[in-house]
Amino acid sequence: MQHFLDRGQHGDWFLIPSHVINLDRHRERWLRLPELASKIGWRIARLDAVDATSMAPDELQAAAATDPVYPLSAAEIACTMSPVLAWRTLLESDEPFLAVFEDDVEVDPLLVRLLDDTSWIPADAEVVKLETFLQRVFVRSARSIAGTDLSLARLGSVHYGTAGYIISRSGARRLLQLSASIDRTTDDLMFDARALWSHKLKVYQVTPALCVQAGRRSEGAVPAFLASSIVPVRRIRSRPSLPGLILRETVRPLRQFWTFMTSTALLQIAGYRRCVVPFSLDRRDGDEQATTMPASRRSR
Repeated sequence: MQHFLDRGQHGDWFLIPSHVINLDRHRERWLRLPELASKIGWRIARLDAVDATSMAPDELQAAAATDPVYPLSAAEIACTMSPVLAWRTLLESDEPFLAVFEDDVEVDPLLVRLLDDTSWIPADAEVVKLETFLQRVFVRSARSIAGTDLSLARLGSVHYGTAGYIISRSGARRLLQLSASIDRTTDDLMFDARALWSHKLKVYQVTPALCVQAGRRSEGAVPAFLASSIVPVRRIRSRPSLPGLILRETVRPLRQFWTFMTSTALLQIAGYRRCVVPFSLDRRDGDEQATTMPASRRSR
């Protein structure tokens, strides 16, 4: 595993060092990144990912909870163990923050400006999510990030994706405690409703987001080597009996109303607004297209 060292040896690090998680057997994923990093002035270090194929079954079993939230495959357990290495590395250093990325990430060059400054990060932030999953989320109290067209808002609902985030020392300590016995994937550990509300993990969202997983954007085909190799355990639901089916369909509207009242409505009352966090490059490209489009077409 490649660690970042002290600033005496790596004086060219940004204020927030960047680690990219990568499997040894997925070297082609890593090889695309140094060229990208060189173009935008992004300094990165590689972190060896935990590989389920090289671990004994008892090792994986020891890392997993005996009563997980849902069944976990060996690959899902190993994938959750990989960011744990990054969080530990942060706590073993003197750094206040660490930026963690996955090797299929696409980034906006503006990212490097944020990584060389920490003044924009709230004092209570434990995780700052740099990525968007392009799903509807609730955010609150957006504040502008000086010198950019970005804002930072408190995340109030599930927003999956761990392709890019900044973690603080307090966030690393909290997540290491929560992952001492792995009972769910990293996405759920960090960004599901339990993390945000039951565990009160303080997560902020950069919007528009500065990174996204390759393939989540609409245009272009994704190279085969960037496709996910993680095969989750199939979450099989038993087929209900006819009385059970009738009961389920009868209760469904009540459950939906209860979900609205206990989540959506309460979030709105608390000042959260619902939106889709865009990827900054997509929004910028859209703005440029709108600007260059003839006025007659823009007005239609």
